[in-house]
Amino acid sequence: MSPKPSFYHYLNKNGEPSNGSTSNGPHTVTASITAMASVATPAPPEFSVGMNNSESDNSQTDGSPIEDINELKIKSVAKTPEQTNRRGKRKQDTPQENRRTKNPATNQKPIDSYFASSEVARTPRRGTDNGVARSLQMTSNSDQSNDNSGITPLEPTTPTSSRPKRARPSPTNRSTDCQTDMTLSQLELLEAGQVQKANAEKDVMFRQNLRLEMELKQAKELAGSFEDKFTRCINLTKNMLIEKCNHEKREARRKSMEDRIRLGEWSSSYSVSSRDSEKWLNGQAFITLEDREAQLETVKKKIETERKVLSRRRPPSTTASGSSRQRENALSLDEYNMQDMILKNRSKALKEDEAEINYDRDKLHRERSLHIREMKRIINEDNSKYSTNVELHSRYLLLNLLGKGGFSEVYKAYDFDAQKFVAIKIHQLNQYWTDQKKTDYQRHAHREAEIQKIINHSKIVRLYDRFEVDINTFCTVLEYCEGNDLDIYLKQHSKISEQEAKSVIMQIVQALKYLNELEHPVIHYDLKPGNVLLADGSVCGNIKITDFGLSKQILDGDQQDGGIELTSQGAGTYWYLPPECFSRPNGGPPIIDNRVDVWSIGVIFYQCIYGKKPFGHNQSQQQILENKTIVNATEVNFPPKPTLSQDAKDFIRSCLIYRKEDRADIFALASHHYFKVPNRRPAVPRNPPGIFNENSN
Repeated sequence: MSPKPSFYHYLNKNGEPSNGSTSNGPHTVTASITAMASVATPAPPEFSVGMNNSESDNSQTDGSPIEDINELKIKSVAKTPEQTNRRGKRKQDTPQENRRTKNPATNQKPIDSYFASSEVARTPRRGTDNGVARSLQMTSNSDQSNDNSGITPLEPTTPTSSRPKRARPSPTNRSTDCQTDMTLSQLELLEAGQVQKANAEKDVMFRQNLRLEMELKQAKELAGSFEDKFTRCINLTKNMLIEKCNHEKREARRKSMEDRIRLGEWSSSYSVSSRDSEKWLNGQAFITLEDREAQLETVKKKIETERKVLSRRRPPSTTASGSSRQRENALSLDEYNMQDMILKNRSKALKEDEAEINYDRDKLHRERSLHIREMKRIINEDNSKYSTNVELHSRYLLLNLLGKGGFSEVYKAYDFDAQKFVAIKIHQLNQYWTDQKKTDYQRHAHREAEIQKIINHSKIVRLYDRFEVDINTFCTVLEYCEGNDLDIYLKQHSKISEQEAKSVIMQIVQALKYLNELEHPVIHYDLKPGNVLLADGSVCGNIKITDFGLSKQILDGDQQDGGIELTSQGAGTYWYLPPECFSRPNGGPPIIDNRVDVWSIGVIFYQCIYGKKPFGHNQSQQQILENKTIVNATEVNFPPKPTLSQDAKDFIRSCLIYRKEDRADIFALASHHYFKVPNRRPAVPRNPPGIFNENSN
């Protein structure tokens, strides 16, 4: 007969049920013990005695095996502090719900707590202390102390420091939605279909990748061909521009040589820096004009002589009057009247010839002025180191020299990036200057660039770029205008009509008003016809103001008495500066504001109408200083010809008021009544609707 299984046979090392059963709480232990009791024989006396000795006040039993097992079952379950002070109940006396332990003791958890929640189960680690293991250990210790025979208790394993604990993976919640009724073969077919679909998608993506790689390769080849074509187009454009520039240079020099023969030239000892007009040699046109003037003077003298002779041969009023000799030489009345009429007609023709000569003389003088200006430009272009179509900043191709100032040159250039013509102003520092003078000039040019950078107005030349060429050279890129400036136009046409001049002045006033509406107002200070560009080549079109080299910016801390100090006294063009720029009140620098530009506007308007400056005309700047021409310019006079409207005269007078305090500022000038369009009354019909005309019948 085989030995009966003991109680410990149904438990594993951790105090959990064995035989592959699933632990569902303390009821599993109870069920195992009950199952064992159904087949168990009465326990040996040693086992019963050992158990009775381990109890205190709960040892009352009748000695039956089932009762002993029930008592052992009660001992194996961990007790809470509430349970330790009350009598244990039997299985059949205690309901299932009441046997579950609540509020476990400190550092203890009932088994039900691991399975009570529907959330993710948190199974205790192997070796975790719980009530069952601790009860089994107590029972084992009690048995060992009593030397119970034949029973080897199963001790729970405890974690050691040499073997780290390994966390048991947390069970995952499985939703009923992921369950399927498909068979294994169906799942295999589904998996095979998915694999086939993935392979097809992979094949499509592979072919698409190949197609994209081919397109990328073709795009790179196309971009390379386009870049090559673009480079060839740029080189072709560059060569064409250089060829055209060289052609224009040759034509300019050919015309200049012709004009030298026709209009004259400087003597061989002339240099650009020289201003001695006595070294000018007149050309053939001036020699011819002088011959015509001499012939006209000879004819004039001859007519005067004949007129005197005719007056001596005037017929006497009576036969008795005059001497006999006079009567013999006297002409008849008809002959005298005929000769007198001939002389009058010759005098009239002589006056017409004289007027024509005067017109030709003025025209030749204007052409000579342009010729001299062009000769100077050609000489400066030949002496410039940038005259060989230099390409600057890998972007700008220099073409023709437009003009030269004191320390700068302005070239017409082509911008390859923007594909348009621009004007490049090249600032060059003299290598023999002192460091202080170089610093002052750089600050001056930098201020000019900074002022133009913030300006964005349709009537003002824009600044596009600024870059350095070398340590002594830097450039500013400006907007290019095709037409000439107003100074050249006035030299070509001498004067313009009032309406044309009004159009020019209105645009200048609007541009200056914009400059004074900025956060930091700007005073141009060098406003003159040479700095007014005709964008359309005519005074009837748009104009643009340029050259802010002497401009002043009124900052917040620089204002004094409504203006700023003029620190650059002596600079500028004297014919267009007001009297306050030539005076030094109390020995200090003069105070200027935007009324400096208002005075310049008045001078430009006067010059456009009458073809001459109101003050200091035909005087040099040195003579203006020596004669104090502008300082004594207290009143402006208007010639009788050409006629000018009274509103235009009032406008010019408001600009050329001597005292700065009495002169209009730029805002008052912009609202002057001369610029306002007169309101025209609407035409009233003779018979307004609704009015009966009695004479209509």
